[in-house]
Amino acid sequence: TSRCEGNGPCVVLIPTVSNTGGPYTYTWFPSTGLNDSTLLFPCASPNVTTTYSFVATDQSTGCRSDLGGLDSSAMVTVEVLESPVAEAGTTSDLCFGDSLQLNGSASGAGPVYTYSWSPTVGLSDPTLPNPTASPPISTVYTLQVSSNGCVGYADTVHLLVRGLPQVTAGNDQQICLGESAQLNGTSGGGDGSSFYLFQWTSGNTLDDDQHPDPFATPLATTTYYVTTTNE
Repeated sequence: TSRCEGNGPCVVLIPTVSNTGGPYTYTWFPSTGLNDSTLLFPCASPNVTTTYSFVATDQSTGCRSDLGGLDSSAMVTVEVLESPVAEAGTTSDLCFGDSLQLNGSASGAGPVYTYSWSPTVGLSDPTLPNPTASPPISTVYTLQVSSNGCVGYADTVHLLVRGLPQVTAGNDQQICLGESAQLNGTSGGGDGSSFYLFQWTSGNTLDDDQHPDPFATPLATTTYYVTTTNE
């Protein structure tokens, strides 16, 4: 019989006492990993593969089942199977609405693994080792791996979702040909940082297209567009 290493369930040992008589006392040895070595049906939780021997003693006569020597029918081996270990990857950050691929893997036990991510929200397929993740909010994902009937040691990865910054380009303005006007770009929101990168687009009529408030000297009526990135 077998059990998984770690915190897997114990294995109940079930011997058979065939002779009449009794009552009997029972002894299992070694006692390592047993909840009670004097029970007829003890529960075994060894940390390594262990062979247990069983001896029954007739209380009325004192005769023991091992007087003629123990044989294989009075022994049982509990094989301890290796449990897999999950690796969920490293903490990453992404902007709201973006996606990235998780980098899950497994080691130990094998060679065939079953993967399970939780929670499943925002994942393309929670049964893949490397699903695409698009969480709506910052999320801690847990990876559980199973192999050879053993559920392994889990691991977690934290995805930090940054909010999108909001930007305004200011009000429309009127100027005379040859004059300049100062644009008024503003930004806020995002992840709460006070530092934003601006990028204005529309020809080469700005004195600094990366300044929030550049001066524009257009040769004709022009629409300027601005985007911002939260650093």
